[in-house]
Amino acid sequence: MREVADWLAENTPFDLLYFYDENRPIHVSYGPEQKGEYIDLVITETGRQVPRKRSLI
Repeated sequence: MREVADWLAENTPFDLLYFYDENRPIHVSYGPEQKGEYIDLVITETGRQVPRKRSLI
C-alpha cells in the first residue's frame, strides 16, 4: 500500500491522504483546498496510533 499511497501523492491532486499500514487500506479525501497533506499513522512505544505528517520531498 505504501507504493500506491506514494504514487497517488506524487501524481494526483488530493486534500488528505492517510496511510495506516502496509497491509491496511489507505484513505484519500479530495476537497477544494487540495492541501496535499500525507499523514502516516505511527504506532508509539505505548501502542497508540498517532498521526505524523510525511514530507514528499
